Amino acid sequence: MKVVPSYLLESDIVYADNIEALLVDSGYWTAEEVASGVAE
Repeated sequence: MKVVPSYLLESDIVYADNIEALLVDSGYWTAEEVASGVAE
């Protein structure tokens, strides 16, 4: 048996009505990436 350190993070579920606040405003994706459906 081995002890593995870990961090439990809270998750956010992204919906169409909160995608702007969660992904664009945070700088994770640009508005253009969200609009095109392609993010790199």
